[in-house]
Formats: sequence, C-alpha cells, structure tokens
Amino acid sequence: VGLVCVGAFVGQVDATIVQLALPTLGHVYDAPLQTISWVALSYLLAYASFLPIFGRLCEILGRKSLYIAGYLLFILASALCGLAASLEQLLAFRFLQGIGGALLGANSLSILVATVPAESRGRALGLYAAAQAIGMSAGPALGGFILEALGWRWIFWVTVPFGAAAVILGWLALPRSSAGSAGQAFDWGGMLLVGPALILLVAALNHLSSWGLLSPYTLGCIAVAAALFWLLFRHEAASPSPLINPRLYRTAAYRSGALAVALAYALLYAMFFLMSFALEHGYGETPSHAGLRLALIPVALGLTAPFSHDLKSWLGSSRIAVAGMLLCLCGVTTLLFTLKLSPDHHVYDTLAFILIGTGLGLFIAH
Repeated sequence: VGLVCVGAFVGQVDATIVQLALPTLGHVYDAPLQTISWVALSYLLAYASFLPIFGRLCEILGRKSLYIAGYLLFILASALCGLAASLEQLLAFRFLQGIGGALLGANSLSILVATVPAESRGRALGLYAAAQAIGMSAGPALGGFILEALGWRWIFWVTVPFGAAAVILGWLALPRSSAGSAGQAFDWGGMLLVGPALILLVAALNHLSSWGLLSPYTLGCIAVAAALFWLLFRHEAASPSPLINPRLYRTAAYRSGALAVALAYALLYAMFFLMSFALEHGYGETPSHAGLRLALIPVALGLTAPFSHDLKSWLGSSRIAVAGMLLCLCGVTTLLFTLKLSPDHHVYDTLAFILIGTGLGLFIAH
C-alpha cells in the first residue's frame, strides 16, 4: 500500500507542478503557448496511449517487474527532463516520462486489489486516494517555491528521490505476481492504432487557434485521426483480446459516465494550465504566490470528497453530481467577472477556486 501510495503522490505532484512551470518554460525557450503546452501534453499523450498496452502486458508477464521498471523509467526521464538543453529534448523526455507513468498507472489499483485482503481493501483504496489528493495539493505550492528558489530544472529533479526510494521498497516488499498463461494473446493492431490516433486529434485541437479551423493541417489531422479511430473500433470489435473493449460503450450509463469524468478532469487541468498564465503573466504574481492560490482547488477538492458519500445518500446520486457541476459553473462565471474587477481580483479568484474545487470534489468522488 505504501509503495502504491508513493507512486500516486509522485504522479500527482509531477502533473500539477509542471502545469505551474509552463509560463516560466515559455519564457526560457521563447516559445508560443501552443508549443509550450506540449510539455504537458506529451506526458499525457504517452500516458493515455500506453496505459491500455501496459495493462494487458502486465496481465501476461506479471506485475512486479514491470511496476519497478515503471519507477526506474519515470525517475530516469525526470532526471533527463531537468538536464534538457532544448525544448525538443524536454518534449522527448516528457514523453518518456509518460511511458513510465503509464507502467505505474496500469498496475497500481490492480496491485492493491490483488494483495490487500478484502476486509482491508476499502481502507487501502482510501489511503491511495488520499496520497493522490496530497500530491495534487502539494504540487502548485511546492512548484512555486522551487521555481523562485532553485529554478525550473528542480521541478523535475524533486521527484527523483521519492522514485528511487519506491524502487527499493518495491523490490523488497512487493509480492511477485504470476504471469498469465502462455496462450494469452496480445493485441498488436490496437497498440499500433491507439497512439497515432490520439496524437493527431490532440495536435489538431491544440493548434486550432494558430492553424485555423479550415486549415489543411487541421482538416488533415482530424481526417486521419477519424480514420484511425474507425479502424481501431473495427479492429477491437473483432479482436478476441482487445486493448479497449468497445462492448463497454454499448451501455448508456458507461458512455455518459466516461464522458462526464473526462470533462471533469479536463476542467481541473484546464484551470491549472490557463490560470497559471493568467496569475503570473496577466496579474504579475510571483510563482510562489500563484502556486499557493492554485493549491486552493485541490485542497477544496480533497476536503469535500470524503463527505460526498453522505451527501449522496441524502440528495441522491444524480442531484449530487448536478450540484457539483453547478458549483463549478459558478466558479468559472466568477472568474469571468474578475476581468472587469481587477483591483479586487484576489477575493474573486479565491472564491472561484474554492467553488471549483468543492464542485469537483462532489462530482469526481460521486
């Protein structure tokens, strides 16, 4: 449980700490917004592309060795990110870091479920969620102080000692899982299709403002991505062991739930991404001040989530989800009004961050 919690903590620290550093990296490399955003997107794309691949490989080959390999790859890539001499190198190392993160993510909950007795499993999952919340809350505040005191390279190096300790702990404490049967098949076709499809779609969305909606680049990326997704769906529907089971999406509840969760997390990380630029460049705040204020979102989320189950019993499942998103909508609307109330923006921004964090805490936990 401790090993998996370290991974959850490190992953969330890295996600939120890098979001805060993007304005600084844009200035260091003299890169526009669409380009510097790939520092965050390259990690997320690698993570999303390789997560189903490693999830299947871990079932076939066993979990312990691949989980420790994920830690080793993650800390190696983190150290290389801090040594990057150019933006191109940083993007490549961030992609490598995302592959390591996918190895960890594909194993974490499975290891908990497989190794913790049923009577203690709820407590273990609670500790895992708490580690994620602590990491998410610590990232902005820690990142702001590191950027001011030590420089941007240390935001990547700070996670290395945690990962190194986890490698040693994992080697000593993690039970070795048995590999799957030799006859288990691996979906090579799905592996080759899912990554390029995601990358082309995100490239089109990320550069839409600079390329234009009807640009040949935009239309070409969307067309090729759509073709790849269609081939992926056809292939997975016919595969006996698909990486992504399309039969799950036949259920309306699963489709709507997956879309809602995706939009909720898009809101969370969009707030970190956009407001880091707004606070540092728009309002001229220092990184440490901006980090402390952005930390209000995950802090409010972490404080609200434990009570969401009781509120759900009182209000009902649908009402608590709607209430959470209404609070988020109020928070975003409050941020819009701060454009005209800039002398008092601290008060309104703080209120907005608390509303958004509280709403996400109600919604995501539900």
